[in-house]
Amino acid sequence: MQRRAASAICSSISRTLCKSCASLSLAFHSQNHSINKNDEIVMAKCRYGFSNLEDALVFFDQMLSMRPPPSILIFNNILGLLAQKKHYSTVIALSTKLDSCGIVVPDLVTCNIIINCFCRTSRVDMGFSVLAKIFKLGFQPSSTTLATLLKGLCLVGKINQAMELFRKVQEENFKPNIVAYNTIIDGLSKYLLLSDGLKLLSQMTSRDIPPNVVTYNSLINGACQLGQLDKARVLLREMVDRGLKPNNITYATLVNGFCKTGNTGTAMELLQKMEQATCQPDIVIYNIVIDSLCKGCMLDDALKLFSHMTKRGIRPSVVTYGSLIQGACDFSQWKVVKRLFKEMVHTGILPNVVTFNIVIDALCKEGKVVEAQEVVESMIKRGEWPNIVTYTSLIDGYCLIGQMDEAIQVLHKFLVEGCVPNVVTYNTLINGYCKSQRMDEAYTVFDYMSKVGLVPDTVTYTTLIHGFCKVGKLWHAKDLFNKMQIIGHNPNHFTYNSLLDGLCKNQQLDEAIALFKAMDDSPLKPDIVSYNMLINGLCTAGRVNNARELFDSVFQRGLQPNVYTYTIMIGGLCRERLLNDAIDMLREMEKNNCAPDCCTYNTLIQALIRNNKTCEASKMIDVMLERGFSPDASTFALLLDQSSIIGHGGSILENSFKALQQQLAKRCLPQIDGKLHTPADSLEYWTFVIVPRLSKYSLLSDALKLLSQMISRGITLDVVTCRLGQLDETSDLTEMVDRGLKLNDITYTTLINDTVKRFFKELVHMEILPNVVILNIVVDALCLKESLIDGDCLIGQIDETVQVLHEILVDGCVFDAVTLSYNELSHDALSYKEPCQSATDE
Repeated sequence: MQRRAASAICSSISRTLCKSCASLSLAFHSQNHSINKNDEIVMAKCRYGFSNLEDALVFFDQMLSMRPPPSILIFNNILGLLAQKKHYSTVIALSTKLDSCGIVVPDLVTCNIIINCFCRTSRVDMGFSVLAKIFKLGFQPSSTTLATLLKGLCLVGKINQAMELFRKVQEENFKPNIVAYNTIIDGLSKYLLLSDGLKLLSQMTSRDIPPNVVTYNSLINGACQLGQLDKARVLLREMVDRGLKPNNITYATLVNGFCKTGNTGTAMELLQKMEQATCQPDIVIYNIVIDSLCKGCMLDDALKLFSHMTKRGIRPSVVTYGSLIQGACDFSQWKVVKRLFKEMVHTGILPNVVTFNIVIDALCKEGKVVEAQEVVESMIKRGEWPNIVTYTSLIDGYCLIGQMDEAIQVLHKFLVEGCVPNVVTYNTLINGYCKSQRMDEAYTVFDYMSKVGLVPDTVTYTTLIHGFCKVGKLWHAKDLFNKMQIIGHNPNHFTYNSLLDGLCKNQQLDEAIALFKAMDDSPLKPDIVSYNMLINGLCTAGRVNNARELFDSVFQRGLQPNVYTYTIMIGGLCRERLLNDAIDMLREMEKNNCAPDCCTYNTLIQALIRNNKTCEASKMIDVMLERGFSPDASTFALLLDQSSIIGHGGSILENSFKALQQQLAKRCLPQIDGKLHTPADSLEYWTFVIVPRLSKYSLLSDALKLLSQMISRGITLDVVTCRLGQLDETSDLTEMVDRGLKLNDITYTTLINDTVKRFFKELVHMEILPNVVILNIVVDALCLKESLIDGDCLIGQIDETVQVLHEILVDGCVFDAVTLSYNELSHDALSYKEPCQSATDE
């Protein structure tokens, strides 16, 4: 009776102090417990409540000095309230003080409260010492005692000890209640021991302890964490069959499980069922689905659900907006981001530092550091101060665009404002220096980390190793690789692969093979990237047989070659002119359901062309085009050269122009934005290599048709049209300016190759001082056989050359050795004028 009354008092702790004292008064009367004067004083004080924790502590000390002292029930009430407020350490200290006074004897409730506080502070061993005290005081542990200790063991990850305790108490004929069962089942589910949890569910049923919603919620959560969604559905049906009504936690768990496994559609269906049922989804469930839609690149669907949610009267939270803003940032939808920010403020939901950091980080990753700085300023104006994540994002932004000095300035500001950089911050700086190939500065930052007490991690070492390998300083990379293992940092796949790649590219194959074997002997086995790197190294060194042996071993290790593996191997076979083997490899690749990509086809086609297998190359191009791929610039150049040499321009050139049209169209896409993808497949390569060949082979009209498509799609003509020598047929300089083309020294360098006098005068007229590069191109174009474009002979204009040199000298441009050598050669060029002209005719 007394224990039940005490439990009733403890369960009322979550209410207000006033209500708690009313329950306490009833408990006293129900036990015929005499209420002394001091008990009434304490209850009166409780009715008024405590202003703060310090006020409660002062009153607790006053209670200890009261004579007669208040009842232990009063003390339990105060301790329980403090525990509910998570002042666990305070409760432990007060209980020690209560013990030392000896004015009242703790009861079982007191001990349970103290055990709970020890367990919540990860001091389960002290909790068991209180259990010993329970026996010493003559009490028997209750189900609450057991559940609390089980909870403590689960919280610190000692799930095996929790199971052992659960088994032992049952051997002592102690019957755990539903709370104890739910506690151990929840612990098992969180540690992915679902099968053990299901066994306990069966045990509960056999012992007439009916499971409740909490039981099933834990098991469903365990199934979802394991990705066993079918099992989760079975448990849900079983739950409903038992007459239990799923609550929001049940649905939130299921929705989260579906979203995490990429089944957002199923999660949406479940959400719709909830809306139609009596259990209405709350903001937590909507947030889970919206976040999943955003992460799954379904921003429009996420925004629609957001609108639907608000129409249903569900108020969004800062988490909701955070997910949507992150999704909009991922797609560079900056207008949507601004709109969402305005909506947040308008609805009274203020963006927090996390929300701002999402935008700042996204802008920095796109190289929009100036805009990111503006967001930081806006953030400060709103009263949100940047934190370590903010500054690290800014540093990363500057590093990505190679502005390392600005990144260091951010770090200095970081330090001045009292923020302490962490390992991630320094890793970001080191990565920036490595990408800029400033390895001395990178290593200086590495040394500085140790001086300020930060321990470099595996990422730090791996970044440096990768950087040193890129600049060819292999001995530095190898030294770091050894050091990191000595101090206890195990290399990961990227560490091994970085060093492996460096060794292969620097022709240190024997060491690369030794490293590969060491990796194979370690718990971290080589992955397909490791195989690709070593196979490529062997092929590059001409050791194709060794590469083929390594390729065959991939299957034996349970790995599957990817498109890169096959393409590397095909490239190696082609270099050794083993074209039949290369074609067989292509067939094997397709047979193994590994689809060739553009690089695979181009590698093989180029080899066929170089080996004069024109028919086979033509057939391969047909296949390539059917698969939706196009020849790259290198392949197209070879096709043009080959067709000119052997006179088979028909079908090959027809296909080539079709491919060229597709290729140029691809380069016009806005997202390409003029960026290089591979050196041989860039827009500049098409300009400098392909267009001159079109001119050389009298195919200008076809080229101009294709270039007009480029113009309509937004590609400028500064380095394209002028290479054709027919600027007037497509556009003049005025039209170029009207198109927003910025005329700079690079533009003029291009134009000079075609119409030297006209555009050089324009250059001087616009007061743009020619640099030495332009000077060399002008002299080269007017004096020598080999021009920068294609080797067409432009010799014979010596008088104009001298005039140009004079004009440049007057304008103050300094000659270099190359210019002077051209000038010297021009005096000897007259005697070679005729042979050069005849060579051009040929």
